[in-house]
Amino acid sequence: MSPKVLIFLTPIEQKLERGEAVQRAKQRVLSSPISYTTKGRPRLEEHPDCALSISHSQHWLAVAIGPLGTPLGIDVEEKVQQAERTLPRYSTAEEQTLLKKYGLPPIQLWTAKEAVYKAHSEQLSKGINQIEMVSPTLCIATTDSGEQLPQSVHSQYLSIEKLYLTVATDIEIELRTV
Repeated sequence: MSPKVLIFLTPIEQKLERGEAVQRAKQRVLSSPISYTTKGRPRLEEHPDCALSISHSQHWLAVAIGPLGTPLGIDVEEKVQQAERTLPRYSTAEEQTLLKKYGLPPIQLWTAKEAVYKAHSEQLSKGINQIEMVSPTLCIATTDSGEQLPQSVHSQYLSIEKLYLTVATDIEIELRTV
């Protein structure tokens, strides 16, 4: 059986203070405590053999868990209009042409860049400006040393929840709601 990245999506309770609500959502999804590396990357304390990426929007928490050593990043967003308004700040002319060619919304580009950044952040000191979307399913991250890292991206609009979810990984993904 080939390895998979498991994606967990769970709502964030709106009645609680924001930080507490996010913590409770994390506890619903993860049985292992989370710690952070010196570079800010989350990790599961009881499962050091797993890669972990976390993202949250106003109403949702998304967690990606996969095999250690596999590039892995996740982003979940609800603010579709904000991505449209700020498109010139985070996109190139080529990326804007790509969006038009494939009929993609700007939020798909934004979430792809965020997910790829999380997958390769230790090598990208200038942030998402070092990432270029070259197709709807592929981004290229140019590291600080000039190396180009191709990264597959899987984007999905979840219409019932009205959010965009993008995962940067090169292996199969499986989405679960909690």
